[in-house]
Amino acid sequence: MAQTENERRFDAASQERRPIVEVHHAGRRIGLYRVQGIGWRAMVLGHGGISFPVGTELVIDDFQRLAIDSRKRLPARVVGNDVRGIAVTW
Repeated sequence: MAQTENERRFDAASQERRPIVEVHHAGRRIGLYRVQGIGWRAMVLGHGGISFPVGTELVIDDFQRLAIDSRKRLPARVVGNDVRGIAVTW
């Protein structure tokens, strides 16, 4: 199966540096979360100090420019939270 552009960028970023994003909730900085995977308009984050229920509104500060979206701060919503990680979409 061919890799998408985002998958290629994620693979390249993970080889160069640790892929992480800064997570904000309700106007407060929550912390840094490791990126487990990335898609066109979605991202899977590793579990951190705080786990968010499905439907939680977050802001993802993509300071490493992992996503193709041109915005640095991505308004996101939690769409899944299980043993694989926290899935967010924007």
